[in-house]
Amino acid sequence: MNFLPGVFGGSNAQSAKPGEGASLLSDWNSYSQGGDVEAPGSGGSGGAGTSASTGTLFQNVDSARTYTTDFFSSSFSAVRASAAANMPNSETFRYSIPTTQQLAYFFSFLAAGGVFLTLSFTIF
Repeated sequence: MNFLPGVFGGSNAQSAKPGEGASLLSDWNSYSQGGDVEAPGSGGSGGAGTSASTGTLFQNVDSARTYTTDFFSSSFSAVRASAAANMPNSETFRYSIPTTQQLAYFFSFLAAGGVFLTLSFTIF
């Protein structure tokens, strides 16, 4: 049980006062007393500091939205350009029709597979 007080604030948690020592709680307290959050006693009613931080928040959200939109539009255009470059034309379709020999091999292997499946289901 002496491990946790050592991690979060020193060797003895009962004797430590708030705001003393290098602990997670004292770091949080010093951060919360900074200018980024509401001052203690304002009650969260939204003072002048709140509107400034809200404006900054909306600017950050707007810049993130713009960045995301630009990223996806540039990605989509790159994919569309590469897909258009690799589209087959009418000449490649003519050569992609299987020949008679290829069709004969395909159907003979298909028939052999059907025979083996029929044998496996009838024997086992």
